[in-house]
Amino acid sequence: MDSALFIGSIGLIVIGLILYIIESANVIKVSDLQIPTDRFVSLVFKWCEANIGNSPKHYKIKVFQSVDKKMAGQYICERNQIDIYFFEELPLIELVDSCIHEYTHHLQFSDTDTESEYYKWDKGFVIG
Repeated sequence: MDSALFIGSIGLIVIGLILYIIESANVIKVSDLQIPTDRFVSLVFKWCEANIGNSPKHYKIKVFQSVDKKMAGQYICERNQIDIYFFEELPLIELVDSCIHEYTHHLQFSDTDTESEYYKWDKGFVIG
């Protein structure tokens, strides 16, 4: 009975590894894009405007190829600028996620009251 359980466990592990390999092979990466990455990013932001909401405050998008795999994007309030960073092996879903995340920050800071309130909290505050 113990050997059957062991063999069954090994079988499940092998099946799990095969499924993991198949799933990993199906990931679409930035390098798989058939259009320039900055054009793709621009289309993602157009989707955001149409489906998440639009702000009267204009914003700029800058797209950078990066070797730093930790930084995905940032919203710079002072310049109304969204910076998106990518590398060739980045899964496309993560690039889209970063764009949506930074666009959400743009919407959050689309009025000066929210922006100034954020900076109060960000820089710390004194009680009393």
